[in-house]
Amino acid sequence: SHQYSSAQQLLSNPEIDAVIISAIPKANLKLVQEALQAKKHVLVEKPLGSTKAEAVVIDKAAKKAKRVVKV
Repeated sequence: SHQYSSAQQLLSNPEIDAVIISAIPKANLKLVQEALQAKKHVLVEKPLGSTKAEAVVIDKAAKKAKRVVKV
């Protein structure tokens, strides 16, 4: 088991394939985007985004990263 002092530290670990994001809704977009940029699959607590536009941004980012995002 590891302890991380930041999300970026966790996301930089190549042994981690997927992350679970459970945060306040307005933080989800940034956290999901960071996880996808780090090539991680994502399980995010709903809502996916604060708006439909944010959900679309996340969907496009997941397709670009070729990773799965589930709610």
